[in-house]
Amino acid sequence: GYIRLQTQGSGNQPESSQYSRTVTNVSSINCPPSVEIDLRAWRDVPPSATSHDAILASSAEELHNHAHLVSGTVVWFTYTVRNPSGVRLEDVEVRDSGQGQDPVCVIPSIPARGWAGCARSHLIQ
Repeated sequence: GYIRLQTQGSGNQPESSQYSRTVTNVSSINCPPSVEIDLRAWRDVPPSATSHDAILASSAEELHNHAHLVSGTVVWFTYTVRNPSGVRLEDVEVRDSGQGQDPVCVIPSIPARGWAGCARSHLIQ
């Protein structure tokens, strides 16, 4: 990218010269990317619906706060990661402290102003 500057001459009139400054790498401006994560929980997920998109489209029951779960219930968590920035994100690790130390998933890339998702199951003990 580039930034154009024009100098002022006498009497505050723009000089007739061309714009003269070029910044060669505007993408290195120090702005940390941010993401928005929507975490949802589901039970009674059909065996064929184990991906993020398949779970959202399935007849699974979405769980809400204070849902009663018995031991042996399999709960699926879906993570929808939105990238509100104008920059493509790569190798996005999704971590959930309730799911242990390892990443829930690694999303290879999320386009600028786009989203991606992943899912993970958990057995209630």
